[in-house]
Amino acid sequence: MIDVKDRLFWFAILSMKSKEVVMPIDSVLVSVAVVAMFVIFAGVLAWGERQSRSLQQMSADGHRKRRSF
Repeated sequence: MIDVKDRLFWFAILSMKSKEVVMPIDSVLVSVAVVAMFVIFAGVLAWGERQSRSLQQMSADGHRKRRSF
């Protein structure tokens, strides 16, 4: 009798652990929004780097006049 109760107890524990946990849709939307913001921010930084790099190369090639104070 104890053996049967013990088996039922372990079966109940194992069945509780095997239940699938589904992520709520609002959590998924928030996660997607956060990732999208980081991707957009990285894109803006890359674009700014590209724009400023071309300006730095142009100023390094050209001769600038220096003012003497």
